[in-house]
Amino acid sequence: MLLMSIAAVSAGAGAGVFAEAAGAFPEIMLSHVPAEGEYVSYVTVTINWNGVEKYKYGIIINDSPEVVRDYTEPFRLTDEGTVRIYAYYYDADRNIVSVSRTVDFIDSTAPYFTGDVSCTVDFSEGKSAWIQISARDDLSGIAKMYVGAPSGEQQLMTLVDGANATYAAECSVYGDAVTVTAEDRAGNKTSFDYDLRYLDRAKIAEYAALYAQADPVRFTTEGWAEFQSAFEALEDALMRGKTQSGEILAAEQRVMLASGRGVKAVVRYAEINADLPTGLSVPNVDLSLTDALIGSDFIIEVASAKAAAEEISSNESAAALLSGYKNPVVSSFSISFSSASRNVTLGEPLTVTVNMPSMSSVAKIYVYSSGALRQISSSINSGRITFTVSGSGDYYLVGDDERQIGESEKGVTIGDKFFPASMLWTAGGIVVGVAALSGVGAFLILYFKNKKK
Repeated sequence: MLLMSIAAVSAGAGAGVFAEAAGAFPEIMLSHVPAEGEYVSYVTVTINWNGVEKYKYGIIINDSPEVVRDYTEPFRLTDEGTVRIYAYYYDADRNIVSVSRTVDFIDSTAPYFTGDVSCTVDFSEGKSAWIQISARDDLSGIAKMYVGAPSGEQQLMTLVDGANATYAAECSVYGDAVTVTAEDRAGNKTSFDYDLRYLDRAKIAEYAALYAQADPVRFTTEGWAEFQSAFEALEDALMRGKTQSGEILAAEQRVMLASGRGVKAVVRYAEINADLPTGLSVPNVDLSLTDALIGSDFIIEVASAKAAAEEISSNESAAALLSGYKNPVVSSFSISFSSASRNVTLGEPLTVTVNMPSMSSVAKIYVYSSGALRQISSSINSGRITFTVSGSGDYYLVGDDERQIGESEKGVTIGDKFFPASMLWTAGGIVVGVAALSGVGAFLILYFKNKKK
């Protein structure tokens, strides 16, 4: 009956709103009211009756029926939409009258994530590994999103696509997991943990640094296009995670080659000349350690020595003398390096291997530089001599043809000297001290089978 009487009075007052009394009346107070256009997740409603005789309070949410309750203490309001709050009280004539206040700034629902989270690897944008996800909030809207270690400091994510509310943030700096949080303008939050163990973050950081160091000026047009394409393939493989290890390895190899590392050199002989050493080969070259244009052929040209004929002859005689060989065989030649029709400077020495001079089991190599011959450290293996060169120039290869004593005679090479068997063996004999001959201060035991055996 009481509610019906309230409804009747309400109808008499017009449009469901009680006539508001003049003079003393209650005050409906709200806690932490936001600025215009902002939202809060709730408000606390307090009714100050200001000495009038209270009756009840009522709430109408949007167009729903009014709910009337006894007021005993302040209450929390979390209802969304347009909310009308009424404070009912008795006037002097014992009529039930009211005051009201409208609230339309409450958003109590947390935002939600849409779609799947993804990790973007895009070295061209300076992103080593970015976690990316979209979030929505249907009332107040997304205020911010942040990411970080589950129990660590959080960093704000960047809005990368406003139309789809997509945010992104660097994630390679974190451990095996991150927590992603979306917060709306009312302060409501929702979070989830994302497992990063499938990403090889150390490898991603390594190639991000490699890409950042690349200078387009160092590349040909075609070389730079291949560099970009190779990195795009690697990005795709890395984003799919460690399970694609075979694909990642293949993409890494392509990237290294496109970066100028492991490039096969092209060896060219400028002429046919008996002085030129045969079979020149080098390991794969790291063009980043040279000033060659990456994407063009790295050419090693072998040709006759470039100095004047008199100087070459003098250098050959000097090399023969410096070698200390009994029967020196000298060949002079030049080595030069070029790329894209221009000379190349080496940033680090390059290892070169050539065939030994004919009938020589030992050899030495010299370079002519600054008006003087300088011996280069070398090693001999299986009829080939290996040495390092620091740049283009004239080189002199000196072999020792001491086996002319007897081409078929056996013997042994000690250090860089050849000792025929006739010098070494004795009548019964097989133990020979060669310390005096070799100058090494040690004894060598040699055994030669006689013809009967």
